[in-house]
Amino acid sequence: MGAWIAYVDDKGATDESGIPRIWHPAVSVAEKWAELLAHLLATGKAIPIKDSLIATTAIIHGLAVVTRNTRNRADFVNAGVHIAAPFVG
Repeated sequence: MGAWIAYVDDKGATDESGIPRIWHPAVSVAEKWAELLAHLLATGKAIPIKDSLIATTAIIHGLAVVTRNTRNRADFVNAGVHIAAPFVG
């Protein structure tokens, strides 16, 4: 991944206005997402793609996931994400 970023940087990673064509923080999210998926698959706890992207974003930014969905609560817990469920009463 790092070699690819360097290649793109060399080719001009910004447009005419100086806006990055590649947002490097997205790369760190993608790398963490791959690590999370590999870990969950290795432990037999794979979760849906959308949930794994939400989980990765929460992990990287130190956030809890707030949800009304009680069916996939264990998926987020298995991913190491804190769940806040203020709607459960």
